[in-house]
Amino acid sequence: MTSKIRDLKTLLVLLRSNLFNKDKESALYNIEKILYLLDEIKEEQVYSFLFVCVSEIEKLVQDEKLNQAYDLVDCIHVIPDIVESSNRDWKSYWEIYVEKYVLDWGASSLRQFKEEIINLH
Repeated sequence: MTSKIRDLKTLLVLLRSNLFNKDKESALYNIEKILYLLDEIKEEQVYSFLFVCVSEIEKLVQDEKLNQAYDLVDCIHVIPDIVESSNRDWKSYWEIYVEKYVLDWGASSLRQFKEEIINLH
């Protein structure tokens, strides 16, 4: 799991620098929030999901699909709040954030994580 954390941190730092160049403060704040609490995440499924999302955000930024990239950042920015919460309601998170992103952008590739994420406690 340590290498996954390192890989995800590297991706987040690279993404942060790309977003900084685009001058998007809210997205930068959300990336910082995820980086800050990354070590608190204990579930392998969450790391896998975040890695796919952050990789996709990086690609979207490079392709200058910024609105979609910011929507995906918005989709994952609440993960640290869930990790810190005593009520870890992953099912509601999925329904409110991920399904909206999937419907808005046709990003069906994220659906592969649905069962794993909503069944976390």
